[in-house]
Amino acid sequence: ENARVLKKGAIVFHYYPSRMALLEAHTGIPFGGIFQNKLYYNVAQRLVGTYKEYLNDPVKCLEYMNKYTYYRSNKEIIRIFGKYGLSYVQDYSERVLKAKGYIKGSKIIEKNKLAKKLFNLMRSNLIAFIKK
Repeated sequence: ENARVLKKGAIVFHYYPSRMALLEAHTGIPFGGIFQNKLYYNVAQRLVGTYKEYLNDPVKCLEYMNKYTYYRSNKEIIRIFGKYGLSYVQDYSERVLKAKGYIKGSKIIEKNKLAKKLFNLMRSNLIAFIKK
């Protein structure tokens, strides 16, 4: 769709969740992208909760995950966009912390290699592409 509607030289940003996120972005289940089974979702929902649309219905929550979510690697996303005429510009994910005002957190990530690896593993992704 981006390739169809964008003019040559236009830039588009795509923000998408990580499978490793502390809270799964679609459901609100802690580590819900990693542990996708009925028992885990049932326990997690009772202990922590979930988004309103799945309240007290871990089966519906898990069905949503199985039917509508699929996590792709950054490499795969870049390959797919390239196939449709969009070139990778830059990954802006680390800058999201600064943009949201988390200055101390962003400084820790910039200076500490382990913190940077963990952040990059568990963060949501913000990647820019340009129409060729």
